[in-house]
Amino acid sequence: MPDDARDVAAERRDREAYFRNEVLTDDERPAFTGTRYFEVDDRYVFRLRPDWLADPETVELSTSKGQNRPYLRSARVSVPFPEGEAELTIFSSLTEPAHAFIPFRDATSGRETYGAARYLEVKREDDWVTLDFNRTYNPYCAYGDRWNCTLPPAENMLSVLVPVGEKRYRDAH
Repeated sequence: MPDDARDVAAERRDREAYFRNEVLTDDERPAFTGTRYFEVDDRYVFRLRPDWLADPETVELSTSKGQNRPYLRSARVSVPFPEGEAELTIFSSLTEPAHAFIPFRDATSGRETYGAARYLEVKREDDWVTLDFNRTYNPYCAYGDRWNCTLPPAENMLSVLVPVGEKRYRDAH
């Protein structure tokens, strides 16, 4: 197994353990059967130079409970997926601009992956980012109604398949 695949596998185990032990309530734990993932695919790892906005715009993104949350629209990035090029917007936290993520939907959403969204954390390296879609994950609302998760805006709804990362939880709604 390549080092990157080992790293992804370790992150997945850590995320599941954290979720099971720290997020789920005692009542929810027995029903949780674990997370499922696509195989790691190196074709979905990209080192890219986004178009960083000089003055990030504050925007409101909808949530799974019909509320709005403010974020900074920080950058646009063109991703050369194997199935075709796609544009995505990188959003940042208002309080922690270094914390950036891409909420998105793709052609697997609602079938193989959670229908509402998947997330990808973004680490900025000077003007560059490495986007490893093998590390995409479901927001907590994929596992129950008690969470309120940010939904992707229309600009992050892709027509291409992104068949890597976390799959739909079998008991998801």
